[in-house]
Amino acid sequence: MPPPARAPARDPARAPARAPVAGVIWDLDGTLLDTESLSDASMLSALSPPPSVLSAIGSALPSALKRATLGLPSAQWAPLVLDFFRPLYPPSRPLSLTAPELAARWEAALGLLLPAAMPMPGALPLAAGFASLGLPQAIATSSSAGAVEEKRRAAPKLFGLMSSVTCGDDPDLEKGKPAPDIFLLAAARLSLPPGSCLAFEDSLAGCRAARAAGCRVVAVPDRALCTAEDLAAFAGCSDALLPSLALFDPAAVGLPPFPPPRPPRELPASWTATTTVDRADASSLSVPDFISRYEKPGRPLVLTGVVPSWPAATSWRLPSLLSRFPDTKFRVSATRDMTLGQFAAYCEEQEALPPSLRDERPLYLFDKDFAAKAPGMAGEFEIPPYFAEDLMAVLPPEARPDHRWLIVGPRHSGSSFHVDPNANFAWNATLQGRKKWVFYPPGCEPARSAGDERQVDLVRWFEDFYDDDPNAHLRQECVSEAGECVYVPRGWWHCVLNLDVSVALTHNVVTSRNLAHALDFLGDTASCAPGEGCRGNVKFNYSGDVPTSVIYPYKDAVIEAAASAGAAESAESPPPPGSPCDCSEKTRALHAAFVRELRAKRPGVLEEALEERARTRRVIVAKRARTEGGGGGEDEGFSFNFVN
Repeated sequence: MPPPARAPARDPARAPARAPVAGVIWDLDGTLLDTESLSDASMLSALSPPPSVLSAIGSALPSALKRATLGLPSAQWAPLVLDFFRPLYPPSRPLSLTAPELAARWEAALGLLLPAAMPMPGALPLAAGFASLGLPQAIATSSSAGAVEEKRRAAPKLFGLMSSVTCGDDPDLEKGKPAPDIFLLAAARLSLPPGSCLAFEDSLAGCRAARAAGCRVVAVPDRALCTAEDLAAFAGCSDALLPSLALFDPAAVGLPPFPPPRPPRELPASWTATTTVDRADASSLSVPDFISRYEKPGRPLVLTGVVPSWPAATSWRLPSLLSRFPDTKFRVSATRDMTLGQFAAYCEEQEALPPSLRDERPLYLFDKDFAAKAPGMAGEFEIPPYFAEDLMAVLPPEARPDHRWLIVGPRHSGSSFHVDPNANFAWNATLQGRKKWVFYPPGCEPARSAGDERQVDLVRWFEDFYDDDPNAHLRQECVSEAGECVYVPRGWWHCVLNLDVSVALTHNVVTSRNLAHALDFLGDTASCAPGEGCRGNVKFNYSGDVPTSVIYPYKDAVIEAAASAGAAESAESPPPPGSPCDCSEKTRALHAAFVRELRAKRPGVLEEALEERARTRRVIVAKRARTEGGGGGEDEGFSFNFVN
């Protein structure tokens, strides 16, 4: 293999040539790959700020700090971050990290989150379009080679379109951005003069580096971080300033149109034809019948005749939502915020891409605060009568765990296999599109690839396991259509694959039938294992599709992977063994508040649940004694953690 090409010498004062575009050079972070929100989460994890600091800054780094550090190497940004945060820490808990320590902890935390990184909107179709024209492409990034390998695993299709990757620690690189060296070197490795290369960048340092190298420059900054002065600076060092890669027009640089997209891939009929879940119409199913036939025995059900009367049945279709809330920001894939207009454009983009280039883990809008963000939506649906007994509603709204979400996703998006949290059951109303559901009963974990703690590519799961599933005789499955509502029993593993662009509402519920189990779950206040993160606090999200407060895919494997990856614990004041983490403190407080409010507002419900649970346990113990010929006795595995 020949040695890497070295960058040719260039006179910086020489005006860039307007040669035809013959190649493309991409910045990586924030341009091709959305890692900036992950970087924020990693920084907060590395800093481990006390609650007073979090309440002051929120869940993201301040815009001014991000503008000051964007595109800089760690030796430059770490001191700036420490200078910003030190005055915010209380004297009782000073921030004593050094800059190298902060950078190391940030990199370790980011390494855990990188599997959830996704291409920026428009990145994959644009890179695919350049490839269809035969243009070679390269990446020029300040990231280290090790970090780039993690990102390569997160976006293999995107990296597969690249001819070369030049990293910030490349031995042939003398100076990083804003010096032109990295773009000169990337162009040389494409065997092209810099003047025939089109460069895409999201930072001022990167744009200045590409312009100094002689490239044509397209700036795509995050406008939420930009001041008017910033935008003027971007305009001064670029040939085009765009709000999104999706708006790039190849004709603007003299390129022909990209080929038209192929039609979307259809899933094999065998994956969607089988239906084993019962269906019942609301007109013929009474609430007592639902409780005795489905809720108590824990059987999935598709309900019809409930949703069509809602205003949401028509007003929540994506075109209607888009006309009402185009600029409203919603939470997407647990790591970023996007306007509904941006997300709708992404859904269209995924439909237009050839199947081989679609995201394996499509972005998924999953927002718990939709009713506050989009006034009026809360009044456009009704709780079905089967789920009217919502015992968690005794809690004040600010104390109640997340329990309802607006869900919007493109074709082949969905929720990985999971069990709903807090021993809740759930109902899910489909407002647009179709959803394929697969269920496994409690104790029957779905098949997964050896060593894969993130079964997130649902289409791949079907390809690998659906037709050769050793537990196929136990699984339940169905397709829910628009206007139907699915009941998900407590403790069942389930996944949901969107067969079309879909809109849905999902809601978690505790009733008197699952109250004992919910209190048992909340009463388990054991501290989290290293790297797991705290329940309800999105710290490490391995699924990449929905918040960790909603699902915990393959929890044991996630814990093991995080621990082996060296999840950094606080170097300032490591907690003593056995001390409670934030998770156990939160669940302990929630458990106490729930019991207190139940006793005040629903007297007798706790006692009835306790007696019902005791009767059930006595039956189980007696049956076991008869089967095994033993003496029986109390079941030592049972705990009902009431707070007195």
